Amino acid sequence: MMRLPLSLFPVIASLLLAACVGSGGEPRRFFVLAEETSPVPAATVGARGSIAVASTTAATFYDTTDIAYSAAPGTRAYYRAASWTEAPADTLGRLLLASLAADGAFESVTAATSGVRADLLLTTVLVDLHHEAVKAPGKVRVALAAELIDLRSHALIARKTFVAEAPAPTFDAAGAVAGLRSATASALRDIDAWVVATRPAK
Repeated sequence: MMRLPLSLFPVIASLLLAACVGSGGEPRRFFVLAEETSPVPAATVGARGSIAVASTTAATFYDTTDIAYSAAPGTRAYYRAASWTEAPADTLGRLLLASLAADGAFESVTAATSGVRADLLLTTVLVDLHHEAVKAPGKVRVALAAELIDLRSHALIARKTFVAEAPAPTFDAAGAVAGLRSATASALRDIDAWVVATRPAK
């Protein structure tokens, strides 16, 4: 059996990924990052304080509806024939607001743009959301930087970056989306738990 030179493997991997990315004639597909449902509030026994949730912002490269992947370390590109239905930061902001409202830990959870006064402010920035496709089928990575601010004293209570990874079940945009949905849900749960655990005692 003829053995291929090791130098050809990166080329072959790039060609395979290009096939997964899609040709110019392939119809574009649109994916939802997460299905949104009406949250059911948990029991409010022990609920205290109020929090405002700012809209999630995004690093420039991820402030788009394009789905990002990496075919080589230190690089990023977009799938040509696949997009999100909306910019992921918009979805994440709404999901985080709904999550905090549903878990019942606060007496009031509102959007920062509502004008309602609150004790705390949560801000988040999407700093990474991509399919690491260096080796098939790859994995996905989501990173969100969060800050919890005391609006009464205008002091920073804490900041933390949350990173979640998950396997991509297939070596294509659909596999990237499946993994990103799972990793995103994990990151949002972690942020919710961190906010509740980090808020001031009184």
